[in-house]
Amino acid sequence: MFYKMKKTRLTYHQKEIAYYKQGSGSREILFVHGNSLSSDTFLNQLNSEKFRKHFTMYALDLCGYGDSSRSKLPEADYSIRSQARLIVHFCKSLNIEKPILIGHSLGGNISIEALRELSLKALILVSSCPAQKPLNPEMFLSHPIIPLFFKPEINDREITEMSRALVSSSAIDIDFILQQIKKSDPNTRKQLSTTVEKLDYDDQAEQLKMSKTPLAFVMGEDENIYNLENIEKLGLNLLGHKIHLIKNSRHMPFYEQPELFNQFLIGLKNII
Repeated sequence: MFYKMKKTRLTYHQKEIAYYKQGSGSREILFVHGNSLSSDTFLNQLNSEKFRKHFTMYALDLCGYGDSSRSKLPEADYSIRSQARLIVHFCKSLNIEKPILIGHSLGGNISIEALRELSLKALILVSSCPAQKPLNPEMFLSHPIIPLFFKPEINDREITEMSRALVSSSAIDIDFILQQIKKSDPNTRKQLSTTVEKLDYDDQAEQLKMSKTPLAFVMGEDENIYNLENIEKLGLNLLGHKIHLIKNSRHMPFYEQPELFNQFLIGLKNII
């Protein structure tokens, strides 16, 4: 059963931040979406009967994405560090204490950046890879769409290519993804490119090594953006001592295979 959901808003530095809140469970989850996407990508989790029973779930639209305000000062608001400060403010404003923080793709990098300021039950990185200093060229696989995620202005053909590449099955309706990409502020991609060029982030691999927060990686079995071997070489202490793979999915396993992804999270609940 799918519930009609309405986004709530909070004010952050004179900008409106849109978010969902669902469920009434004792454990809290905060979902952080990826580059050019929004909190809507997590609707299959937010609508899960089992999740609504076990968890209180939050999913926000980062500044410049989804239904949140676009910034008039993108250099100040769209960096990884700035979005991480938004995550910290969001948790403090809503009294979210010790949540399970789930970050998808860029949302994973933002979540790592926020790690020092938050007390977490666990950090779950989905189709994400910690950024090192200097940036490791082996972080990404060789895929023609990757530069588009750093390109401000993208045309309809490029948006369609991006949408198709994120999922593995031709049966998946990509219009949902396509509309989210179109809705995102082009300056978010421009600022991300600047952030990477200036190395304006912490060495995230080292940060994870120093952290005592339980850590899990979840990837689609057919992941086509990030290099799984590079993540394995980092030698991180992972829950289950491995990267968890979701069958028949690429970069958005929670969207392509929600039942398998949700089963993984429910199983994780019993060990953290």
